[in-house]
Amino acid sequence: MAIDSLATILPKWHQWSVKASELKILKDADYPFPKVTPLLLGTIIQNYRIKSKKTITGISKVDYRY
Repeated sequence: MAIDSLATILPKWHQWSVKASELKILKDADYPFPKVTPLLLGTIIQNYRIKSKKTITGISKVDYRY
């Protein structure tokens, strides 16, 4: 689901950055907005489950003291 979100938001960010780099005020600034192409460097797999809007662990600790 997060990859799908990135697939829709990254093109929007790129379109915004192209427009921002063409603005005169940002071109003439002390630190001008650079012309860059955003890159996706990778993804992270998070292995957790959600139950009742809280994360739960896969294995619970067992107390072996009797």
